[in-house]
Amino acid sequence: MAKRFLSVFLVLALSICLSLSVFAEEVPAGSSDSELSISASIGNVEQPLEESGVEPEQVPETVPIEPEQEVQPESFGVESETSVLPENSQANGESELFSQEVEIVEESTAGSEERHTPVIYYIDGLSGNDANSGTAESEAWQSLEKVNATEFGPGDKILFRAGSIWAGQLWPKGSGAEGTPIVIDQYGDGNKPIINGNGTVTETLRLFNQQYWEINNLELTNMGTDRASRRAVWIENHDFGTMNHIYLKNMYIHDVNGRVSDRYYEDGGIIFMVTGGAVESKFNDILIENNSFYMVDYDGIFIRNNWKNRGSVTDGIGPWIGNTNVVVRNNNLDNIGGDGIVVCESIAPLVERNVAKDCHIRATSTWSAGIWVINSEDALLQFNEGYLTRGDLDGQPFDCDGLCRNTTYQYNYSHDNEGGFMLICNWANRLKDFNTDGVIRYNISQNDRSKIFHYSGINTGFQIYNNTIYVGEGNNAVFSREDGVRGSSITYTNNIFYNEGNNFEYKSSKTACTFNNNLYYGNHPSSEPKDPNKLLADPKLVAPGTGGIGLGNVGGYKLLEGSPCIDAGVTISNNGGRDYFGNALPLSGIDIGAHEYSNDSSPVSLPVGTVWNAAQDYSCVSGQNQWTALMISGANSNATTWSNEQKCWIGTADYAIISETLMHPMDGYDAARCFTAPVAGTYRLTGTAKKNNVGGGDGVVVSIRRGKQETLWSNELAYDDSVGVEHDLTVALDAGDKIYFIVGRNGNDWYDQTEWAPTVTLSSLNSRLEIEGETGSLRGAAVVQDFTAASGHKIAGFLGNGAGNDAVYTIELSEAGDYLLKFDVVTGEKRTLFYEVNGVETGSIEVPAGSWDAVQQTNPVTISLSSGENQIRLYNNSRYAPSVDRFILLKQ
Repeated sequence: MAKRFLSVFLVLALSICLSLSVFAEEVPAGSSDSELSISASIGNVEQPLEESGVEPEQVPETVPIEPEQEVQPESFGVESETSVLPENSQANGESELFSQEVEIVEESTAGSEERHTPVIYYIDGLSGNDANSGTAESEAWQSLEKVNATEFGPGDKILFRAGSIWAGQLWPKGSGAEGTPIVIDQYGDGNKPIINGNGTVTETLRLFNQQYWEINNLELTNMGTDRASRRAVWIENHDFGTMNHIYLKNMYIHDVNGRVSDRYYEDGGIIFMVTGGAVESKFNDILIENNSFYMVDYDGIFIRNNWKNRGSVTDGIGPWIGNTNVVVRNNNLDNIGGDGIVVCESIAPLVERNVAKDCHIRATSTWSAGIWVINSEDALLQFNEGYLTRGDLDGQPFDCDGLCRNTTYQYNYSHDNEGGFMLICNWANRLKDFNTDGVIRYNISQNDRSKIFHYSGINTGFQIYNNTIYVGEGNNAVFSREDGVRGSSITYTNNIFYNEGNNFEYKSSKTACTFNNNLYYGNHPSSEPKDPNKLLADPKLVAPGTGGIGLGNVGGYKLLEGSPCIDAGVTISNNGGRDYFGNALPLSGIDIGAHEYSNDSSPVSLPVGTVWNAAQDYSCVSGQNQWTALMISGANSNATTWSNEQKCWIGTADYAIISETLMHPMDGYDAARCFTAPVAGTYRLTGTAKKNNVGGGDGVVVSIRRGKQETLWSNELAYDDSVGVEHDLTVALDAGDKIYFIVGRNGNDWYDQTEWAPTVTLSSLNSRLEIEGETGSLRGAAVVQDFTAASGHKIAGFLGNGAGNDAVYTIELSEAGDYLLKFDVVTGEKRTLFYEVNGVETGSIEVPAGSWDAVQQTNPVTISLSSGENQIRLYNNSRYAPSVDRFILLKQ
């Protein structure tokens, strides 16, 4: 009502101005200026603070209400009071006068505005002086207090001297304008300027109801003696309407000890928050780019609009409003107490090329993940890497959370996360809520733990396609875990599930999961889906399990020529147009997995003399540089967990470690370093194993095995043997074969810490020959059978169960010598395969029960062959032998 009265008053006053202006032309000389003063002042009537829509106590006294701070309700589809005025005025017969006077007011205001001339301000913490002008390096200010007391305008720059340090809070006042933001940056050479909150302020850098700011190249920290509500950057929109253009770039944010005893999302590194409740508000044009975070609690980056109510969410300040044009790009987060990056209440946010490592490392709440969105529309998360996220309940690097529509995760790399790869989450038992039509495509997951996918609540219409999932030896992750209510629907298509783990259960009794046209390889649990178009063959990846740190270090997941995945996929519309590696997708003939084969991959090629050292190549990434840390018991393996505190891999007991140089077994399990051969060749294994802890115990047993059954070398170390034993041996290995360096307890595991960092050297590249089982001369009842999981989609079946039911293979060799022989076979029960070389009964291989639908590999044996023609016969005179897919000869 007050605004309407003021507007009518302005209209009448301006009409008087026009009359006086005309009358002024006839005023006789000598008339007083005061007679015309009304026409000079009427255009500058100030709006009282209580009329502005912002309560006085919510705005600092040093911040005037600027024109760009006025709320624009029409941007949310709500009529403003001024938009109603023409209609009301017309009802009173005043529409012509109103329109005329509005035009005059606009012209008068435009003419009366003072244009701000941009100024560059310099702040030097060592040599500056607040009495200076601040407008030259030689006239630099010194203190944050001087900056905080200054209202800056559009185009101004606030430059802090490189290498300087300030304590306290930075809160500069004022706003920029579209096209002319206020910029904070550094000047001079040296380290980024440091602003240290010292735990004495809630936030080190603050903006409140200010817009058009770009803040760059600062180092921010805020570490107090005790945990409290604390952050490095706080950007608040309190009943401001649309708050535009806040860019935070190239900053180093570290050591912020916010609260971690609960889900304190408002604590951490960079926090954007919409508060209030009187005026519909949001952020527009947020850019958080190229920042580094280390040891920050609770969140690294958190963006929230408390206008968030929809579904069953009612604890916000009003109905849902989405932030717009939100970009979080190329940030590196490490050692984060809770979540890494969380984007809430946003429309089409873009979260890309970020790295989140060691998230959820201190928070006592179980519900934290690496990079995720919630209560948002059309979010796109791509080219992100997440690893070593902690925890089992969540603990994933990625999460498609509740009240989201059309979320897309693509081209991301997940590895070594304790909680798995992907959480698909909605509030359990809240039927009003939704999480719909998400897409998870062309991602790579390597050695994620616990559960690869976690379903919680009702999530509908999800498509998960063309991902490559690798679970390595000893990993006890299940494929999926679920909780909540029935009603979800998820479809898996064109994925590679490469499972060498020991617990890969598919659990979906409440979640309606549809599997079609996926490839399943390795171990096959009884719960494996009844995929009507499943493939069970070796996908022929370049080097699975060898991905390192970085999006570009996963070439081992490309398809090799001849892979059964090539052109075997189902075409899916709107598939993004490219694969993980950047290859264009064809209109038809899509491949299975995250790689679209296009002659851009080849087998690993390494020069003779390549060296791998367990200490020098040591990594927090399992499989990197060919090394994996395991706890093994006979033929069983258990994966270890990376300890950020101890900086090493540990078993279920803290003392059971595998570090750069040390190994310690535990009760029931030996400690093992596993080396996976990248190419076929002869390898030299050298090193010295010696006791590190000689304070007691009964000594250890050290050994080297090819595979888990064939022992190549073994020795005992007395409890006090600090000199140890050396080893130097050579062994032929095929690509993918494994060598285990094992420290085992003798009788107990007391004082068993042993120093052993072996070296593996590629001595020669060996010739390798593959022979398909169906190519031999099959006799008697033995026949060629179709088998989709076989390398050539055929096997030699019905071998044995009689003397005449055998298969004979003629092989031409250019070089005589010892050859490594190993078979790919099929059997669902324990069977024995006998082999004869050049007419001489040579030996047999015991094959454990596997799956009738899958191929398994036997342990290798060594045979001697001549140059020229050789014959190998496969048989079992008394019982059935396993069916043969192929066998491999590797020159030693």
